[in-house]
Amino acid sequence: MPLHRPCTRTVFSLLTTWRLSTALAVFACIGGAATANAASNAPECSKEISATAIADGVPDTIRARVDRSVRQASAVARFDRSDEAVAKLDVLIALLEGPRGERVEERARRELTNSIRALKGCLAATHTSALTWITIAVFDEANTPEGGRGEPAGAGVFLDADGIPLGRSGPDGTLEAKVPSGTIEIHATKYPSSWGSEGVTLSAGESRTVSVVMAGDKEPSEESDLLLVEAPVDILPANAASITLKFMQDDDLVRIESIESIELSDTRGSGRDTLAQYFRVTDGVMRATDVPAVSKFLAQQATDGRPLWIMASGIDEEGRRHYGDVQFQTGKFKLTVTLAAPPSNPALPVSNVTVRVSVGGADAAMRRVSDASGRFDIESLPDATIDIEAHTIASGNHYYVDATVTLCGDTSATVLLLNIKDIVAGVRGVIVDSGTSACRPLPRLRERR
Repeated sequence: MPLHRPCTRTVFSLLTTWRLSTALAVFACIGGAATANAASNAPECSKEISATAIADGVPDTIRARVDRSVRQASAVARFDRSDEAVAKLDVLIALLEGPRGERVEERARRELTNSIRALKGCLAATHTSALTWITIAVFDEANTPEGGRGEPAGAGVFLDADGIPLGRSGPDGTLEAKVPSGTIEIHATKYPSSWGSEGVTLSAGESRTVSVVMAGDKEPSEESDLLLVEAPVDILPANAASITLKFMQDDDLVRIESIESIELSDTRGSGRDTLAQYFRVTDGVMRATDVPAVSKFLAQQATDGRPLWIMASGIDEEGRRHYGDVQFQTGKFKLTVTLAAPPSNPALPVSNVTVRVSVGGADAAMRRVSDASGRFDIESLPDATIDIEAHTIASGNHYYVDATVTLCGDTSATVLLLNIKDIVAGVRGVIVDSGTSACRPLPRLRERR
């Protein structure tokens, strides 16, 4: 595994069998080391940074992206570039409000978005520390006597401070750069196999040289997101016309020049099958050259709706390695849902109701809005147990959907919006169309996780 540079419901007491508690009770907690580091580097906004560390209801991949963006925004603000810091957080908010953000449970998404907006305001208003000039000298560890610092690393070493790029070393292995005063960490990366870091505390106006010794055999890689373009909500249609992998940093495309590896597995970080031979680089992204062959292979592996991981490594146009992974499922079946009024209120409007549909036990989720007849369709879902959740209010009364439907073919279902009176009366919440084939009892995704 390549070395990444340091950064990585209770509404009614009678409804306790429902899973609404998760959607209506999200608690903030202190996040990982990356967010903690950001807080230590921007003490004026430490409260706002900690508030972004909501974990309950936030998938791991989104959580990692939030941590990285918050850390980068906090660091770049120290460089007296508050406009850039705010722009990074705007990109993060757009992600949470877009299709990928639909995987985040609604209350968590709302609270996380609000906390990021609060951090934006804090970083924009915070007075930054004075900048100061330093000289960074980089050395290679190889063939170094114990206690020595090695030979100058020479030209081309990538240098950053707290993850903010400073430039590349010159022929003598040094770079002069302007950095914030206070405590910072300098990182030096020489691809394909050397990396080092050095922490330093600088006074305003101080001028000094900082030495960084790089160790070999580290396989460093850049922090970036691997996206499966045709699966924005982590479900790849079985009949996809193309299959495209690309690396992104925030909203910026990382232009790949060559593929190192593309592997497939049902276990994260454990490559089992290689797919690199089916892909080539076109316009900086990795595209499948034989889509039917790749789709057939993926469908064979994605039995019973289980999620798969694609893990890829590529070299960009500047010679930097990027490594990432993406989880997805193969969508095979169409789901048609019609919302219906309950016996307690036959006149309840069922149009324009926002519904959250998620794959049980996985991160894949999406939102739909019912039409005038209460209906909505989803064209591509995996062989799995599907959760359907909704909430609406009429005349001060609350009505909920908390239903599950198991898919093993195209399925139509009528789902009732239920009030507490309907629950007490034992009203059935979901009715599957009699024309839909019954599914065999298999250990589908929900039961396996």
